Amino acid sequence: MGIRILSLLIVALGLAGCGNGAPRQPERIPQGIGQEAGRVPGEYLLTPRNGYDEERLRQRLEEYGLVSLRALGSGIWLVRLRHDPGPRALAARLEPLAIRVQPNYLYRQQPAPGAPK
Repeated sequence: MGIRILSLLIVALGLAGCGNGAPRQPERIPQGIGQEAGRVPGEYLLTPRNGYDEERLRQRLEEYGLVSLRALGSGIWLVRLRHDPGPRALAARLEPLAIRVQPNYLYRQQPAPGAPK
């Protein structure tokens, strides 16, 4: 029974990957915007170090006009800032308190191959 289910799963995944064979065109980013078009300005996801001090974290974020700091679960926080310093500057500012700082990237669903536009 287990092998039969596994076989059906493999066939289903194989069929799901089939398209009409036409090459897909990559999504175009408007000229002059670069990677900034792919993220929410002023929003970051951060993972604090173990034993971090939330009040100290808030104090460091205040200089950028902290709007909100919200726990999303699994140790990840969503930060919203009025004045966006950019990912590198924020990561440098939070380096002693945070393990990881990344922009809140936008994700867009891609149409299935062969789907009407």
